[in-house]
Amino acid sequence: MQSGELIVVRLNSGPGIGRFVEADSTRVKIAIGRNKEARLPLARVMLTTGMKAAGHEAVENLTREAETVASELDLTDLWDIVCDDRDALSLEDMAELYWSDEPTSAQRVGLLFHLDRNDLRFTTKGSEYTPRTREEVAELETRRERTARHAEEAVALAECLSSGKLPEEITSHQAHLLDQIRGLAVFGDDYTRSASAKKYLESITDVSRDPQRTAFLTLANAGHISRDEFLALEQAAIPIEFSDDVLAEASSLDVSSQFDDSHRRDLTSLDVITVDDEDTTDRDDG
Repeated sequence: MQSGELIVVRLNSGPGIGRFVEADSTRVKIAIGRNKEARLPLARVMLTTGMKAAGHEAVENLTREAETVASELDLTDLWDIVCDDRDALSLEDMAELYWSDEPTSAQRVGLLFHLDRNDLRFTTKGSEYTPRTREEVAELETRRERTARHAEEAVALAECLSSGKLPEEITSHQAHLLDQIRGLAVFGDDYTRSASAKKYLESITDVSRDPQRTAFLTLANAGHISRDEFLALEQAAIPIEFSDDVLAEASSLDVSSQFDDSHRRDLTSLDVITVDDEDTTDRDDG
């Protein structure tokens, strides 16, 4: 590397172009801005271009050209040619295979940018790139399509809930998201996925200081649960569904004699008010 040479290094944000300043046996010093330098391990140098520049304008120009190349690259045909061989390729090998003419510095850097950001068809180890198998690529494509579909379904559900309604047809992923919001509404911060539920809730409405209450109202406003639903039963893990044997036993009981008692009065039409201290947690009196 020569003073002023444009090189590609791995920064915290990914590959970036800088001007070489100096180096010792372990580290390299580069100019990465008009008035900014960085000292990095030599192992972070990804590519030398052979181009020399006196100022940062050349860095910006090469970056712009390389980004254009990276955004337009499609390595499908190249991968299709080499994937069955499974041989590791250098960046130079791939550039020569992709471009019939001698690749320019912008093309080489753009190819590096593209490979670093898109690992669908090639895996990276050091400075070599190995084509994935056809089965691996098919699996990755399926996974990415599923991720994209789930993201679209999450946005659609959020839009519906923010309008106080539910989608006409609820997908399995949307049902999963509704279960998360319900979990937050029932258990609050004790819910194992409360952080995930809160994050999704933020895409629907302004989360107040009481996310648990916000989750409940979001579901109630959309008609997913009743405003009178007694979530405390679920919170206390009190069963509300029973086996056929238990239901049959209950049906066989004859309690008619209890209702014939002249001292009994039917008060089921009255509202029940619980009177307790603020710290009372029991609900056995009314």
